[in-house]
Amino acid sequence: MKKVLLKAYLCNNLGDDIFAYILSKRYLNDFYTYEYKKNKSLLRLDNFHYKESFFDRIVDMFFSKLFKKYNYTETKNKLKYDLLVYIGGSIFIESNNIDFWNYYVDNYSKNYIPYYILGCNFGPWVDKRFPKLIENKIFSNASDVCFRDSFSFNLFSNNKNVRLDNDIIFDLKKYIDTGNNKSSKTVVFSIINLKEKNDNYMEYEDRIVETINDLDKMGYDSVLMSFCRREGDEKAVSRIYKRVSQLKRVRKYFYRGNIEEALLILNSSKIIFGSRFHANIIGIALDKYIIPFSYSKKINNVLQDLKFKGKIFDIDNIKEMTITDILNNIESYRIHEKPKSEGQFEKLDKILEVRKVNE
Repeated sequence: MKKVLLKAYLCNNLGDDIFAYILSKRYLNDFYTYEYKKNKSLLRLDNFHYKESFFDRIVDMFFSKLFKKYNYTETKNKLKYDLLVYIGGSIFIESNNIDFWNYYVDNYSKNYIPYYILGCNFGPWVDKRFPKLIENKIFSNASDVCFRDSFSFNLFSNNKNVRLDNDIIFDLKKYIDTGNNKSSKTVVFSIINLKEKNDNYMEYEDRIVETINDLDKMGYDSVLMSFCRREGDEKAVSRIYKRVSQLKRVRKYFYRGNIEEALLILNSSKIIFGSRFHANIIGIALDKYIIPFSYSKKINNVLQDLKFKGKIFDIDNIKEMTITDILNNIESYRIHEKPKSEGQFEKLDKILEVRKVNE
């Protein structure tokens, strides 16, 4: 049975954790990763193995800073595995750092093994050379690249290795127990931390506070939810909660690696205000009303593909959002025809051992 080297953003981020969880539940193969970000849900999986040690991390830091060799330990050991699977969303962001990418692409060309890239989108980027660099050095040699939005796919549609299918998480109910769809009078706010990124962060947090107060008067319970501690969600949740803690119908929840628990909370809600990209995707998968807050074009692109009829609120200009307008037009914020994403695994299914249903 083939041994799979796995790359993913394993930093206790709910969306990326679900990616890895689904992959390990779909296949019987063993998955090995050099990402040193352990979490509860993934450690419980029999076919999921962490390989990196503390010593490896020190070596990687040394080679990265001194010799510009990124993921040195992983690259050095790559030939021990039969293939590489990179599963993730926004994994091709230039961040105005073309020099980093010029070195990073070597990870794919050195010690070559077949590699598959699933569930991603492309961009944003500043340097005009970036798309061509990634296409020539990564996509052209890949066994498969499956994007989750047509904008990214159309950029590289002439490349025979590139495909398009929906976000992997749309099929999460096949793999994870999400509990009963209660659709109670509960609203979940997926919160992100804009304080270090955006001068208008107070406008965003003020609008969340105002909305919670309005919902409280209407008899709604509100949950302030952090999807990723490392990215500062918990700090923002704590700031907002401090301003509404006097309300009896408000509580906070920090995701710390328990996927099932987080999904139970999301599935017990009626409406999800999604600052995190995957808060919106999970909401669609769970048949919820979603109110999307857009901090990048990736959510706009995906919802445009799905013909979403509701408003997408720019996180930089969130003051235009009013709960009254949303509730008066609430049906436009639900996607009734549920997307499927089986096609993301089309190529992998041909070479890995697919687990039988309910096995």
